[in-house]
Amino acid sequence: MIFDDLNIKLIDSEDEFDKFHQFLIISKSTFLKHISTLYNSFKKNKLLTISYNNQYIGFLTWRNYILKLAFIELFEISESFRRKNIGKFFIQEFLKILNKKGIFVVELYCAPIESQYFWRKIGFIDKFFSTDDGKIELYKIIKKNYKQKKDFSIENIKIEDDFKKIIFENDVYINKENKKLLFPIIINGSKNWHIEWNNGNIVKTESIKYITKEAIYEGDYIIIEKSIF
Repeated sequence: MIFDDLNIKLIDSEDEFDKFHQFLIISKSTFLKHISTLYNSFKKNKLLTISYNNQYIGFLTWRNYILKLAFIELFEISESFRRKNIGKFFIQEFLKILNKKGIFVVELYCAPIESQYFWRKIGFIDKFFSTDDGKIELYKIIKKNYKQKKDFSIENIKIEDDFKKIIFENDVYINKENKKLLFPIIINGSKNWHIEWNNGNIVKTESIKYITKEAIYEGDYIIIEKSIF
């Protein structure tokens, strides 16, 4: 199959949703029981479909958190189109859409549990810090960020967890005009963790929850975009 023959689009009308509903019935989708959730996603412009030869072959829904975080709710590719890399292609294109909308992190629950193998293959990893226990939670950072490598030596940032374990330590480049980091720091962690910030002359140590002008805490993620100096 040539991926150029695939079409990805939002359901944007009641007529289109009716056609999509018929697709679910004909394909005997297990998500028919979630038709009200799917309709609500359609009304919020968050029901994305993929089609081949003008026939639906899959869909996904998502929701946004406050600013930078999105959560994939439902996802399905028709049985006859699985194991052809279509699901991978669909998710990759979807992540590009979110990236353009300013989303930094995408997360999901693995249900059924076996779905984790698909998500791991396309780069999703375990959340090592979560406020929701008992479920397999995976996430992927889609915004270019520092990770754990040297980029520029301007200011140094070190983040420690509650047990004084270093979670992040790196030199970062700061724009001298607006004080913004070249790339944001994005970490799955707690707002109660501590940050040590050194600009070469002054060292500031603070709980992350108190640097609200420079960082945001959304879901279970710390996102730092600006210098505290």
